[in-house]
Amino acid sequence: MNDLVTLPSLASITSIDVSIVVVYLLAMLGIGIYYSLRMNNSDDYLLGGRRMASTSVGMSLFASMLSTISFLGWPGEIIRHGPTILSQVIAYPIVFVVVGWFLIPRIMRYPVTSAYEILELKLGKSARYLASCMFVLLRTLWMAVVVYATIHKVIVPVFDLPASSTPWLCAVLGVVTVVYSVLGGLRAVVMTDVIQTLILLMGAVVSLVIISYNLGGLSEIFPTSWPDHWSVFRVNFHWSDRTVLGFLLNFICWYIATMGSDQMAIQRFLATPTEVTARRVLRTSLCIDGLVFCFMGLVGLALMSWFTSNPSWLADGESVFETPDRLFPRFITIGLPVGLTGIVVAGLMSAAMSSLSSGVNSTAAVISTDWMQGILGWKLAPTQQLVAARVSSAVMGAVVVLLSTFMQYIEGNLFELTVRVANLMTGPLFVLFFMTMFVPRASAATAIAAALTAMGVAASISFSQKLDIPLLEDISFLWMLPVSLAIGIVVGAVLSLVFPALPTAVSDEP
Repeated sequence: MNDLVTLPSLASITSIDVSIVVVYLLAMLGIGIYYSLRMNNSDDYLLGGRRMASTSVGMSLFASMLSTISFLGWPGEIIRHGPTILSQVIAYPIVFVVVGWFLIPRIMRYPVTSAYEILELKLGKSARYLASCMFVLLRTLWMAVVVYATIHKVIVPVFDLPASSTPWLCAVLGVVTVVYSVLGGLRAVVMTDVIQTLILLMGAVVSLVIISYNLGGLSEIFPTSWPDHWSVFRVNFHWSDRTVLGFLLNFICWYIATMGSDQMAIQRFLATPTEVTARRVLRTSLCIDGLVFCFMGLVGLALMSWFTSNPSWLADGESVFETPDRLFPRFITIGLPVGLTGIVVAGLMSAAMSSLSSGVNSTAAVISTDWMQGILGWKLAPTQQLVAARVSSAVMGAVVVLLSTFMQYIEGNLFELTVRVANLMTGPLFVLFFMTMFVPRASAATAIAAALTAMGVAASISFSQKLDIPLLEDISFLWMLPVSLAIGIVVGAVLSLVFPALPTAVSDEP
């Protein structure tokens, strides 16, 4: 092992690092202003004119789905519970086939703005509006978790700021992101996502290289024996443990459900001109996601080796295996040279800002299309539609910032936090799309009943320990999505056989 450098103090966060972060934020605002001058209508604002390049949109899809939660949560999960989570890499080909060849062709046949307009064609307005409300709730909770995690878990500890500053910093991050999203629309969001993806990758590579070098080489990051606290590497079925099967099914279900029902994903497919280009978007996103996932797995092992060998580098109250989510921010503070700290912090902020900007733009599309023009029945001219979308973006940004201050009261590490809170609606939302696309006899009543059933199952599993629900309190959070999705689909299919749609039901053909 190489001789480690002398541990710098928190004062090593220099003006150079701060300047890098400030320049990054100003650059994002500049991109928003640039694209705002080239905005013609709401279709440009929400879908980029439906002619965007598949590579950049694919990078945007990756950046939108990856957040600071994942960037910190993946290494923390590996440090605390072991590398079982890495087994989900074998799911990528399955996801590509299912989404690329079964879902995307059905999605791309509809020239819609909101994904939930598709539901109305077969199930009617009630299903469309329920789905849009579920999506807004899902992404609002998710964005709040992302903002909170970035500020509380990264910015505050790295810059040695008081915890009381968290709400104000959430506001700053939210305002900057919302401003460039409101001004530039999807084109600005995609362009900033591309830049943020590159910065994020740079941060991961730099961290891994520096840790490996100081430990004596890449081989030094791997433990010589299986730590006692790690979950046993099990392939078989088990309700309560972290198993290969649990991670695999959770990942497959999450990706398929998200790509097939989430406005953030469908919006990006619709931003490209053809089914082929939409499939390229998915391929690009999955490839980058797999690359970053493996990199962050290595970073997790590197951090574990780094702090196990140097326990004195831990802050008071921190432990390698009890507080793994804090190790990466701690390393950024004490282990990186001047300038690189600013780059890595910008990378972590990039993960959050790409998620927030994409979420704000997507929810704005749903609110302005499904709520304002649908539920409220407003007849808006093209210029008014653009204004409505921008106002919706601004309002959603304010709501997310406010809600992020309450995320500290939810228990669990960041990976579990994402699954328990942000994915609560993922299964039920996809159930509605599954009923629309693959159950010919489905009606609005049976589809909604199936979605509500899935929602009840997901909530019961997610909060079973707090609610002391018999038989469910020992189920791992990994099974929340697969179980709720399966039960919802089965219930919907059975109900559709017993209570089929009336012959006058609207066809799902465009």
